[in-house]
Amino acid sequence: MWGIAMQNRQSQGAWEGEQAQMLLALCAAVLLCWMFFDIFVYWTTWTLYWLWKMVDFPFIH
Repeated sequence: MWGIAMQNRQSQGAWEGEQAQMLLALCAAVLLCWMFFDIFVYWTTWTLYWLWKMVDFPFIH
């Protein structure tokens, strides 16, 4: 009876928890953004420019 109720959890290592995985994913995303920043900025501005051109009708203004 007491053996089932008093089980101890094994401690996890520093890089085995969910927080460590989230930190590594965040660091990987920041690294990728830093490596491809100029390409990212170019294509996002290009996309936003053409999206705005599609919805900016002269007769609305």
